[in-house]
Amino acid sequence: MSFEKVLVYGFAFVFSAIGVGIGYASIAQFDGPDTTQAWLMLLAGCAFAGFGIAVFLLGSAGFEKSKRADALRALHAREPWMWREDWAAGKSASNAGSKAWFLWGFAILWNLISTPLVLFLPDEISNGNYPALLGFLFPLVGIGLLIAAARTTIQRLKFGESEFVLDRMPGVLGGDVAGTIVLPQGVAGAGSFTVRLANMHVRRVKSGKNTSTEETMLWQTEQVVTHATPAMTGVPQRLSVRFRTPFDAHPTDESDANSKFVWKLTAEADVPGVDFSAEFEIPVFKTGNSSPQVTEEAIRKEEVIAHPPAIVSPEATGVRIVHGAAGGTEFIITANGASAGSWGAAVVFVIFIGITGLIISFSGPGLFALIFGAVGVLVAGLGLFGVYGESRIVVEDGHVSVRNILFGKMWGKRVPCASVERIGVRGEGRKGKHGNCSVTLTLAGGKSLSPLQSVSALQTAEWLAEEVRKAIVPWRGS
Repeated sequence: MSFEKVLVYGFAFVFSAIGVGIGYASIAQFDGPDTTQAWLMLLAGCAFAGFGIAVFLLGSAGFEKSKRADALRALHAREPWMWREDWAAGKSASNAGSKAWFLWGFAILWNLISTPLVLFLPDEISNGNYPALLGFLFPLVGIGLLIAAARTTIQRLKFGESEFVLDRMPGVLGGDVAGTIVLPQGVAGAGSFTVRLANMHVRRVKSGKNTSTEETMLWQTEQVVTHATPAMTGVPQRLSVRFRTPFDAHPTDESDANSKFVWKLTAEADVPGVDFSAEFEIPVFKTGNSSPQVTEEAIRKEEVIAHPPAIVSPEATGVRIVHGAAGGTEFIITANGASAGSWGAAVVFVIFIGITGLIISFSGPGLFALIFGAVGVLVAGLGLFGVYGESRIVVEDGHVSVRNILFGKMWGKRVPCASVERIGVRGEGRKGKHGNCSVTLTLAGGKSLSPLQSVSALQTAEWLAEEVRKAIVPWRGS
C-alpha cells in the first residue's frame, strides 16, 4: 500500500474511531435529567464519524480514478486529451452528479458541526454575551447549503445527466470546438439556450494555513441556440454548437494541480421552476489543424464588424472616446450600472465595521478588530471607486497608459505600445445582461495591465478592446 493510501485511510480511521467513541460515551449521558450535553456529544460523534467515512469513500474513489487515469496516460502518452475516460470516449460528462453529492456531504457535515451552537447560544446571549449573536451565522450558512444541495438535486432529477459529444477530439486552438449537447430528458418550455465557452485559469492560493481557489476568466464567447431539436418531457434533446477559439489562448493543462488551465462549456435556459444549467470540462489543444492567424484579436475584430454594437449614448455605456491633450486618444471608463455592487459593498462594510465595533466594545482580541476593520475599509474603498471612480486608457506618443482616478487622486502605469502582445477582455459578462468586464493588455513577459473600472456589457467591452487595438496599431504594427 502506498504512503498516500496509508495516510488517507489512517486519517479516516482515526476520525471514525473518535466519532464512535464520542457517540458511545454520549449514551450514558442520556440517563441524567439534562440531556443537552448528551445530544451535543452525539452530534459531535456523528460529525467526526461522518467526516471519517466521507474521507474513506472519497479517497477510495479518488485512488480508483487515478489508477484508471494512469492507465490511459500510459496508453496515450502524447495525447493528453485521451487521459480522461469520458474524453477518450469522445465526449464530456456534466458535473451535476458530483456537484450534488459534494453539496450534500458538505451541507450535512457543516450542519452537524454548527447545530450545537443553536442549543447553547441563547443562554450566552441572555447572560449579556452579545457577540455570541455572530454564532447564528453558522446555522444560517448551513441552511443555505441545504437549499443549494436540494436545488442541485432537483435539477439533476428533472433534466438528467447531460453530456457534450465533440465532433472532433480534441477541440482545436486556432480552429473550432464543435459538437452536440445531449439532454437525456429534454428541457420542456425552453425557448432558447445560452451556451458559453470559456478559457479559465484555476489557482490554489495559500495564505498562511488557509488555501482558497481562484478562477480567472481568460477568454470567453457565447451564442444563443434557438434551433434545438423539439423538446418533450422525457425525450432526449440535442443542441448543436460551434465556436472558433483563439490560437493564442491557453490549451488545457492540468499538469500542475495548483495552477490549471481549463476550458468550460456551459449551457443554460430559463424554464418554469428550477432553471436548466449544465457545465462540461472539455479538452482544447493545439493540433495540426490549428491556425496561428486565428487569434483573439482577429476573432473579436470579425465579431465587432459582423455585429457592431448599437449606437448608445456614453451615459448608458459608461465609455467615452476623446482626443488627448498631447494629440493621442483617451478612452474614459466611468461608473456604469454599479449601484447593485455598491449596495453590496455597503452591506459588507456595515457588517465588518459592526463586528469590529462589537469586538472593541467587549474588549475582544485587538488583532481580530484590526483585521475586520481593515477588510471593511478596503471594501468601502472599492465600493466608492465603483460609484465615483474613473479609469482611462490613454494612447499617445508610442505609449499606452492605464490611469485610475478617485476624488482627484490618480495612479496607474505607462508602457510602450510595442510591449503589448495581446488585447483581450476578461471578467464575467453575458451579452444582453449586466456583467463585470475589463479590457486587459497582456505585456511581454506575461504581465497584464487593466483599468480598475469595469464595463457592464460584454459587447461594449469587446468593442472597446477593438478600438484600443486600432489606436495603438501605428506604434505596435498590427
